[in-house]
Amino acid sequence: MAIDTEAGPCSVGLGMLSWRAPTTVDHTLASYAREDIFGLFDQVLLYCQEITDADREIAAKYGIECSGNHRNRGICGGVRALLEAMDTDYVLMVENDCVLLEDRDEVAHQLRSAVKDMAAGRAQVFRLRHRVQPGEDFHTVDKYRRYHLPSDPDAPPRQTRGQAPCRPASRQGRTPQGHRRLCGSPPRTAISRRVSENSGRQSHRSPKTPQLDQPVDPGGPALDA
Repeated sequence: MAIDTEAGPCSVGLGMLSWRAPTTVDHTLASYAREDIFGLFDQVLLYCQEITDADREIAAKYGIECSGNHRNRGICGGVRALLEAMDTDYVLMVENDCVLLEDRDEVAHQLRSAVKDMAAGRAQVFRLRHRVQPGEDFHTVDKYRRYHLPSDPDAPPRQTRGQAPCRPASRQGRTPQGHRRLCGSPPRTAISRRVSENSGRQSHRSPKTPQLDQPVDPGGPALDA
């Protein structure tokens, strides 16, 4: 459904990014279907990394497009691939656990307001987040800071919750490959080796950290990243 703006009609698409979480996707899409949200968009696409038949079946269940790749390219690569697959002027991008909290009329109002402001040049991007029920805090920010640290080698160490101080990469001897990793355990570093030694362990492997990108047990709660 194109939205009339000062610059003329603008098409809007809804794109969802997912990775090996069909149960969560089904639950989220069901919340959209109950309010007929799909009818507000000119294109609706489910983009799945390491796509499976289960992903395609769920997309077909709700009558939306489904595309994907056969190798997980991380969040950045997934977002890029999703946007490249869209064919609308504007895109509302959601993750697979962004369930709907408002009714169709409120969604339509917020969508029209955001698109009109962007088309008029008053804003470049909008983040639509519920003010009363904003969802979980972004607790993974410390993890991403380990890979995107300040370039100043003399910057003071930053303490992350429950971990050793986080220092600039040049002090840790990280490899370029380590900087490209965005998911899973951090690469081996001097700090992680010292943590092992101080705890009485002789191993030089990094301490195990929770994996944020593991598939969800179909019989358990939907907690995919």
